Amino acid sequence: GGYAEWVVSGLPAGVKCAFVASCGAAEATDTFRGPLMEVRDSRSATLGRSENWANNKRLRVGLTVPSDGVVRLIFRGRTGKDTAFYQIICTEAGSDESFFTGSTMPLNIN
Repeated sequence: GGYAEWVVSGLPAGVKCAFVASCGAAEATDTFRGPLMEVRDSRSATLGRSENWANNKRLRVGLTVPSDGVVRLIFRGRTGKDTAFYQIICTEAGSDESFFTGSTMPLNIN
């Protein structure tokens, strides 16, 4: 299985937020090495996890931002196959997360 990690810094300490991402197609026989998405703090303590299997759905991991404002966003892929994670956002928990359905994304107007 694949593994990718992003370090996200500058988040507001103590705020409840959520990472939301779409996951590509999966077969029922696919196995994963733990949660598809996981968020850890800068000392590797787990702050939140998604499910271990998903097929063409939105994944959500909720957490409270640690005092240093730094988290590690981890993605795990399917064993022996490519896995797509896309339309990845971080939003304040409790905001209208349902707006980000995978087909609708925010509009940036300069």
